[in-house]
Amino acid sequence: FNGVILLAPLIEIFAPMAAKPVVNLFACCCPEAEIPRLFTGGPDESKVWTGKEYITYCRNDSWPENPSGLTYGGSPRLRTLVTLMDISELMLEVWKYVSFPFLIMHDPEDKITKWSGSVKAKKLAVSSDGQIMDVPGGLHDLLTNDLKFCMKQIISWFNDRI
Repeated sequence: FNGVILLAPLIEIFAPMAAKPVVNLFACCCPEAEIPRLFTGGPDESKVWTGKEYITYCRNDSWPENPSGLTYGGSPRLRTLVTLMDISELMLEVWKYVSFPFLIMHDPEDKITKWSGSVKAKKLAVSSDGQIMDVPGGLHDLLTNDLKFCMKQIISWFNDRI
């Protein structure tokens, strides 16, 4: 079996690509610099999780407040933004060669990665077996916010192809 399932994939980023050279310059000069909160509004877990318990968990498991934390609670660094912009460009470039089955699950209201990127990916792919599935209310962390729905769809998608 060949195929892939993508959950809220980074195909298009919210940052304007025209700003990449300037962001890259600042990132090279100040590699530890964070994206100014003026642009991001600061960390906003409500863009990712629907349940308060996950937001609380994330806050308690965030570095630097918790040195053993598995998540990062601050604003992303500029270098991270440049890397994400690079990935976004590459995804659009290589997606036109995708010839295997794929399922993209995405919430149209995702505020982290653009829904329009998933739509572009579907249009660009040469695969005759590509599908986009709306997961309304899934935000960016689809599995955490609606695990039962996602697993049911994923298992069904696999079973239809084996």
